Amino acid sequence: MVEWSQSIQISFIGGAFVFAYIASTMNLTEKFNNGIKMLFYLFAIAMVVASTGINYPILEYEDSALLGDGSVTNALNGVFIGQLIVLALLTLLLLIFTVVGIVMAIREKKREKQYGKPD
Repeated sequence: MVEWSQSIQISFIGGAFVFAYIASTMNLTEKFNNGIKMLFYLFAIAMVVASTGINYPILEYEDSALLGDGSVTNALNGVFIGQLIVLALLTLLLLIFTVVGIVMAIREKKREKQYGKPD
């Protein structure tokens, strides 16, 4: 599992970049555009989460070099913790953008109600 998990992890991260690129360049009708883009972005985030989960068996491997008896364990723990921190920051950033989007939508509706629709 250890040998395959790193290559699968790299594949998931590369796939996440591909899904994010597709979402950023796609342009459909106005009705479906935002929903499909959000779906692709969620796929990209899910692939990053899955790549972090794939790295977990490395930490639970029964090899003595990976149990804390060697210098490899500290590096693997650091990589895993670094990925968890990146995921936490991405989630926090997503929540911040969601709140900002909601506030901007409310302000736009209020402005539209006050001044009417723009031409």
